[in-house]
Amino acid sequence: SRMFDEKAIKSMFERKPQPGDIFVAGYPKSGTKWLQYIIYCILNDGRPPTRISEFIQGSTLLGGNHANSSQMEHKPGAIKTHLPFHKAAYGPEAKYVYVCRNPYDTCV
Repeated sequence: SRMFDEKAIKSMFERKPQPGDIFVAGYPKSGTKWLQYIIYCILNDGRPPTRISEFIQGSTLLGGNHANSSQMEHKPGAIKTHLPFHKAAYGPEAKYVYVCRNPYDTCV
């Protein structure tokens, strides 16, 4: 199975943001997964996940092969995307967190 397939890519552009969605956006390897973990803990009263599957269910990669699965219905949670803002779906009731990091720090 491929990480990204045509159906998943199309669903990424067709998905409409819902109230309560939290999008984590940034360049790959810039700390988006770390920020998803922090958001997970905030939404769960500071409790870290007890199993990795718990964390994975609460955080989704938009455009991955599970972008339209039941994980997308799981609320609350963070949805990670590496799309530029002008290509990402926008919804006035969704929240957006942008990870900005010095590119030199991500290459070392």
